[in-house]
Amino acid sequence: PQGVNDGDSSQHQHDVITDVITHSSDYVTETPAPTETSSDSLWQKVLLGVVMFFIVGVTVVGNGLVLVVVAREKRLRTTFNMMIVNLAFTDFLVGLIAMSFYAAFNIYETWPFGEILCGLWIFTDFGMTLASIFTLLAISVDRYWSVHWSNHYRTHNTPRKARVIIAVIWSATIIIWVPAFIVDRVANSKPNECIYDPH
Repeated sequence: PQGVNDGDSSQHQHDVITDVITHSSDYVTETPAPTETSSDSLWQKVLLGVVMFFIVGVTVVGNGLVLVVVAREKRLRTTFNMMIVNLAFTDFLVGLIAMSFYAAFNIYETWPFGEILCGLWIFTDFGMTLASIFTLLAISVDRYWSVHWSNHYRTHNTPRKARVIIAVIWSATIIIWVPAFIVDRVANSKPNECIYDPH
């Protein structure tokens, strides 16, 4: 009869509603945790950019001042300071090019600058760092020489010798780094990517 069917239907609807209310906590516990908002992500990138470019600025300005001061003051153009200038020059390029692009790459999380600037970044990052290490090695040897054999140092430490040492530093950097750089760029240069993989 129709009345019985209506009663069954009402009872069924009541059971469904009761079941939903009873087990509502199960649905609540399955709600995904809130994700990080785009505003938080933006502020993180802004903070990262400020910190990284502050470090870049200190590096560039500090080494740039060394170059300017030595260029303006003749009395600072000593034999030993020639290597200090070489060190400041390599570190200046590292800050200006390598560190700047690295900071931008970390902020953008992608490479928007093209293949040519990617090559410039990689060449400067590894090449100037290698030249900087060789210069630090030469400075360490120079200081050891000046302390332990001071008379010999004063006699033989000439501007010509310093120029030869600097020439050796750059020659070693070119010989070691340029072939590896060329092979890597031929293998790994791709649009919208910047990858250095020597393997």
